[in-house]
Amino acid sequence: MSKASNRSAEYFFTGVYNGDDNNNDIDAIGLGGVIYARGGNDDIFVGSIAAKVEAGSGDDTIKGGAAYLEVLDTTGKLTVKGASGVMNIIKEGGGDIDAAVVAGANIINHTGSSGDMNIFAIGAYNKITRKSNGYGTNGKLTLDDIVLGDARFEIKRLVLAQITLVL
Repeated sequence: MSKASNRSAEYFFTGVYNGDDNNNDIDAIGLGGVIYARGGNDDIFVGSIAAKVEAGSGDDTIKGGAAYLEVLDTTGKLTVKGASGVMNIIKEGGGDIDAAVVAGANIINHTGSSGDMNIFAIGAYNKITRKSNGYGTNGKLTLDDIVLGDARFEIKRLVLAQITLVL
């Protein structure tokens, strides 16, 4: 058995997948657990009831689904494609988030100093947050930093947001 096969079997039985700093193809199928992908450009497939993926650094792609899926990433481009009951994506370092997700609740948070967010999210509840110390003079996003595609807002919220940004 290859190293990847051994690690996939380990995840199935123990709920833990320990990756390394190389570019890996990770298959994590089982009841659930934690996938430590570490560094490198990893391609991760998840199929679990509940799973947490610690993607680490590098350009990582996570595909699959779970009743609960949490993704924690530091630096590099993060791509997430899948479905879940609850999808929680946390990006703490610089780099882009490219996500196409369907879930009962999508919670996406990017706090890195750089990077774009390209999000396609379908859910009963969607919360997408972008916070950074790298924007503007006061550490807040300016209106010029925000580009919306096909987004729908409640009129009252849009007006309040415009007033807040203008003041």
